[in-house]
Amino acid sequence: MLSEVRTFGERLSKWMEENNLTPSDLAVYTRETRDATIARLMHDQLDYQRCARYITELAQSYPGIDEETLKRLRLGVDVNRYGKELFLAKQNFFRMISGDEKSVCCAQIGEFCEEILAWSEGMSFQLLCVGFGDTQPQRLLASLSKKRKDIHIYSFFDKENVGELSGLLAETLPIAFNPNYELFEINNNRGAMMNNVMIAKREDGRHLLVAYDGDRYLTLPMPSEAGLFDFSLNILFSKHRAPKKINRRFTQNNPLAFKDFLIQCMLLEKDKAIYEIKTEIGLEYVPVPILLENFCQWACRFDTSFLPFIDELKEIFEKRYENILSKKEPTYLIMTREGMTEFAKTGRMKDHPFCLRPFTPAERKEILKNLLKISAKSASITPLFFSSESISLDYSFIGYSRACILVCAAQADYDLNNYTELVLDSKELAGQFADFVTGILIKNHVLSKKASIEFIQTLIDMIDA
Repeated sequence: MLSEVRTFGERLSKWMEENNLTPSDLAVYTRETRDATIARLMHDQLDYQRCARYITELAQSYPGIDEETLKRLRLGVDVNRYGKELFLAKQNFFRMISGDEKSVCCAQIGEFCEEILAWSEGMSFQLLCVGFGDTQPQRLLASLSKKRKDIHIYSFFDKENVGELSGLLAETLPIAFNPNYELFEINNNRGAMMNNVMIAKREDGRHLLVAYDGDRYLTLPMPSEAGLFDFSLNILFSKHRAPKKINRRFTQNNPLAFKDFLIQCMLLEKDKAIYEIKTEIGLEYVPVPILLENFCQWACRFDTSFLPFIDELKEIFEKRYENILSKKEPTYLIMTREGMTEFAKTGRMKDHPFCLRPFTPAERKEILKNLLKISAKSASITPLFFSSESISLDYSFIGYSRACILVCAAQADYDLNNYTELVLDSKELAGQFADFVTGILIKNHVLSKKASIEFIQTLIDMIDA
């Protein structure tokens, strides 16, 4: 079958042979491309983009070239772009979904979710998802993950789609916290033989193909011998198109793991520009004596295995706090007013996985006063608040310089068990996130620094009252 798939060079050579043309003959008509370059095109020695430009030149310059020939050459460009194996898979896929097999269309996420669960008949199954840039399929996957814990989901994103920040931050990343969910980034669209599709595979080998067209879901039941799931997974994981797995870290409730977590946070923060979207301030803004006192009380009461590490943890706390005051690069800290009001009322922080007791009223007041002191003392830190009081976050997004983005749950509820953090180490995405924070959020969706400082003071006054 692969032998029937021809590259651009093979198609160009065949057409030239049929018309008794040499590279020199063609160069007379296509004056912008020399005969030596044409010879290289015939042997597939240039990239697919250069092949595409040559088709445009032929269409404009060579007399009488027919549209069917141009169409065949364009197919050859796709073969060069994806490779013969992937091109064939892509062709077979679209041939399959355009066939006459009975399909089901469902517009609503809830209805469609039930369709898939009914199809699975209680069996565990796997989902391979490719190219979802729309937020609605991500909500579907989130719904499926919540209803069925035995689904294993592989999700592959085109790099361009990952960069769609609003949909990514709101929908894609949160569901990655399920341990049965794996994210992969596909560079330069390689391996994207399909877009906006899911392939489900049951234990008994039955397949369900799901396509999403931006409005509706289309399902196509397939026989077990179709093997599309394994074939597609093999294509995406083949060595020459191996996607980049997005890094995830899991922090367990034990001293060594927690110390490692804090060290990694410290290294990410050190002297870097930081772009934070959070529920409320993090522990790094809490004065070290208050933090240490709280931690020691918790450790003595609930888990004495942490006590031998107190000195090491104290040193890490101090370094993180000192970094805030001393670094020259800016920190953009954007919080929700709801989250900080809740903290002022209860003393509970939910934007971290730390196992502390709630802070006392006196400690809360000191923490808030310290935040004002830090912002006045250090030019690098600017605490800001979202202008809309309706904004509520379940996840914290922290961009470190233009190197990576860390995402963690803002509902950890003082429990390290099953806490998950996700690191996106795409420099391109980290840069887009930084631009998003400074160019969109801060310009359009946050209170001024003066108004943010005044809000912190109202929280202090509320504690006094």
